[in-house]
Amino acid sequence: MKNYIYQFIYQLINLIFPLATLPYVSKILGTENMGLYTYSFSVISYMILVSDLGIKRFGSREIAYFRENDKEINRIFLELNIQKLIFSLLVFLIFYIFFIFNKYENIYLIQALYILLSFLDLSWVYEGFENFKKIATRNLYIKILLMLLIFSFVKTKDDLLLYTIIMLVSNTVGNIIFWYKLPFKLEISTIKKIKPFRNIKGTFLLFLPQIAISIYTSLDRIMLGKMTEKKYVAFYDISNKFVILSMIIITTAGTVYLPQIANLYQKKEITKIKDTIKKVLNIYIIISLPLIFGIISVSEKLIKLLFDYRFYDTIFLIKLMSIIIIFWTFNNITGSFVLIPMKMEKKLTLTVFIGCVMNIILNFILIPKYKAIGAVIATMFTEGTVTLLQIYYSRHFFKFNISTFLKALLSSIVMYLILLKVGNLYLKIILGIISYIFFLVLLREKVFFSVLNDIKKFIKKLREKL
Repeated sequence: MKNYIYQFIYQLINLIFPLATLPYVSKILGTENMGLYTYSFSVISYMILVSDLGIKRFGSREIAYFRENDKEINRIFLELNIQKLIFSLLVFLIFYIFFIFNKYENIYLIQALYILLSFLDLSWVYEGFENFKKIATRNLYIKILLMLLIFSFVKTKDDLLLYTIIMLVSNTVGNIIFWYKLPFKLEISTIKKIKPFRNIKGTFLLFLPQIAISIYTSLDRIMLGKMTEKKYVAFYDISNKFVILSMIIITTAGTVYLPQIANLYQKKEITKIKDTIKKVLNIYIIISLPLIFGIISVSEKLIKLLFDYRFYDTIFLIKLMSIIIIFWTFNNITGSFVLIPMKMEKKLTLTVFIGCVMNIILNFILIPKYKAIGAVIATMFTEGTVTLLQIYYSRHFFKFNISTFLKALLSSIVMYLILLKVGNLYLKIILGIISYIFFLVLLREKVFFSVLNDIKKFIKKLREKL
């Protein structure tokens, strides 16, 4: 529970920061500049992913396996970081050669430094040790710094270059913080015995599904930028961010439980794994269903509050994209809880490559005619297909209470019908939470009461320590 709280704080900061800065930056820089920034960063994200070659997920899992063995931890840390540094340099040079003559070369070249400096990111080490406190506190300091810099220096639509530099510098400072007081004793003397490319096969197996997932979650932005006006990239990106940010509780659990599941698998405690997955999946269902109906209900008021008329096209996109939450919820279980920790990477890779091909084909068909709406529809069908395939491969572990699903669905629908009569945004949010909880209690949902008991126990332990 402690790690969950820290990781929740981390995700909450990630939620508050865009809500505080995105409307301001969008209004200052405008739709075209925001579209250019999003488009260029999408390209850079691919390059970072290639330079990483699956190291983050592989490293987090390996450290979870061997975190009680200092010798192995040192070997894994040094080998993976040297591998990362080499690939970062290679990818940076290749990118520099190809984009040096781009008309927006200044934006691209500044963002290219993300590739070169990405080896500094040690978040995977702390995740493997389940040290989420360091990740959360580091994120808090950097987001505060970033907000101060943005509001102080980004003042006109000509400040796109400055905004790009601010984002890069803050990210780099945050990664450097990870190197201060590592969660293990680093023995540089062991560097003579390491083999930098020993793990390349293992990292590559996790890289394949990552690149495929990235293609059908990020390529839509690049295809929108190539096939339509840049403003549609901004519309799509904003709607996508809002839906992703609303899932902080779900993504928090996925990050926290992955090392724990990996450690249980290493000890061959299969029964505990199944019990943990079922418990978390039931909690996910209770959270995800009201999220969908809640987002559909408040999206119009929220966008009109935060953005000006130029961004109103995102309202329908958010409503449509919210449906994907149920697919992302199940994918989080099948991927992070089953296929990755249990070393079923080949099956994971197969599902996401099928999704990747499907997404590219649908984007080519739908984007020219429907623009950003077409990209959302393509993503919906892709995520649905991948989810069904991963559930099939995880079927021996993918269990949940049907009664929990039905009670959560019924409570969410009733909540939505009530909110249709409410006009005030803040009242919608408050009344939505209260009405949903009320109906769960009325229906005597056992999982909900179980979660309440866990929270009470955590608070009691916290008070005892204080």
